[in-house]
Amino acid sequence: MPFLTYSWKLKRTLPMLSDEEFAPIHSALQNRIERMKEYCRTHARASLAEAAQHCCDDALDYYEKISGVRLAHPDQLDWVRLSQYGRLCPSCEKPLRTPRAKLCVACGFELPEGQIAGAATPPTS
Repeated sequence: MPFLTYSWKLKRTLPMLSDEEFAPIHSALQNRIERMKEYCRTHARASLAEAAQHCCDDALDYYEKISGVRLAHPDQLDWVRLSQYGRLCPSCEKPLRTPRAKLCVACGFELPEGQIAGAATPPTS
């Protein structure tokens, strides 16, 4: 079940996916370059930008199916995996920017000396 939280890269709140939920998207994105080349071969007048937009429709469709949100471009899928972010800040509840973060850029909260955020995980309820 996707977990709704803030994406620093996309600058908005989105449903984030666990690594297991993200696996089919990762698989679809892995062969992206080959799929773009194939798209350009079959659509003679297609630009690389158009090929990039259309080569990963299945990944965009899957994210929309599981989250209810349609992203505008396949590159945005790189920023919906929850484990890429740090745990939620105890002060403002936005995720720390990375698992190695020591400071919340949203509110300035600092983790105790020697601690790092660690990967974000969805809350258990």
